[in-house]
Amino acid sequence: PTSNQHRDLVNHAKIHGIDPSTALPSPDYKAPDNRHEDFKLQTLLLPSTLESRLRQKIFNRQRMFEEERGLQVTYLVVGYLEWMAQEDIAEGKTYKSPLLLVPVRLQGEKTKEGLQYIVSKRSEIEFNPVLKHKLEQDFGFDLKEIASFEDADLIVDSFFRKIENLKPRRMKTWKIKCEATLGIFPFQGIELHHDLRA
Repeated sequence: PTSNQHRDLVNHAKIHGIDPSTALPSPDYKAPDNRHEDFKLQTLLLPSTLESRLRQKIFNRQRMFEEERGLQVTYLVVGYLEWMAQEDIAEGKTYKSPLLLVPVRLQGEKTKEGLQYIVSKRSEIEFNPVLKHKLEQDFGFDLKEIASFEDADLIVDSFFRKIENLKPRRMKTWKIKCEATLGIFPFQGIELHHDLRA
């Protein structure tokens, strides 16, 4: 939406008791209407805009990657690391890298109310392999212990704290952003790199 539309949607959300922040709620947050305890994704997009983005930016691209390259590239990102190294200060470069990747599949189903999109989990959650490679190669981190986890044992807040506590001296900025994003992330290139090194 345009900036004016976005402001209107933010105000509309506030009037109806909805927090328009993109930050995920804390684990102990209890909404009066059981929001965040259902299976629905909350967004500040109008239905027509949401449907268009899901179809064009995710669903169609997901199908293209599957049919043309045989790749599964749709993920739900949970958490971001916002960081800037000392050498990036002059250029003012701040990076925002996904942390946890939940492999998902977006499916469209026709209902009486129209087309309904469903997000289903494909496989195990993983630590962003591109960020892991960057931190290990450029900053000398040993992330084997942090990056090795089972879905059933993963406590997201605890994982975020471990990453936050890693802040190296060379970093000007090192901050966890508790946000979630559904989108297309073709990470297979870094996995191929690892296969070639093995």
